[in-house]
Amino acid sequence: MKKPFWILAIVLGGGLVIAAWIQRQIVVIDYYPRCTRCLRTYTVVEKKLFGYTYSKTQKLDFVGYDLDEITGTPCQHIYARGGFGKQTFYLKGDGSFPEERVFRYRWKVLTKAFPLYQHFHNKKLMRETLDFADECIPPDATLYFLNTEEGAKAFYLSILADNLTSIQSEQDWKAALNSVKSQMAADAAKAK
Repeated sequence: MKKPFWILAIVLGGGLVIAAWIQRQIVVIDYYPRCTRCLRTYTVVEKKLFGYTYSKTQKLDFVGYDLDEITGTPCQHIYARGGFGKQTFYLKGDGSFPEERVFRYRWKVLTKAFPLYQHFHNKKLMRETLDFADECIPPDATLYFLNTEEGAKAFYLSILADNLTSIQSEQDWKAALNSVKSQMAADAAKAK
């Protein structure tokens, strides 16, 4: 009579150990691809078991701004992954992909410039801002871009992003853009 109880206990205990081990192998990763030009953003959630993706969902979070209205051509979306979250049975964590390091200041400038465009409707100034962003960090830059001499221009986008926070008029916007452009030109002349 005692043998079946011990067998049942071993089977149930072994089953719980196996279930816990499998549960630890389930990984949920969510990340946020974002267009480097119009800021269209998705949330992607992948569920993996033993490294195999068994579920992937994608949800549009932000449609993006209309580049067709500004430049006359629709956006040719170039996505880069920003932040991510990772969750397992016993661990939760957040972080960022290396691409976020490349495009952080570009996204910051565009996040501030597009609402200014919507407020002031100055296509020429918005095009100048987009061109400056393209000059500093091209929309298709790679991680190695920041390690080049050209990659040092990302610094000027961080300055422009800070300057765009306090814009009250089109003249302020133009002055902020011209100030950063002239600082970049002066620094380039000093370097020669």
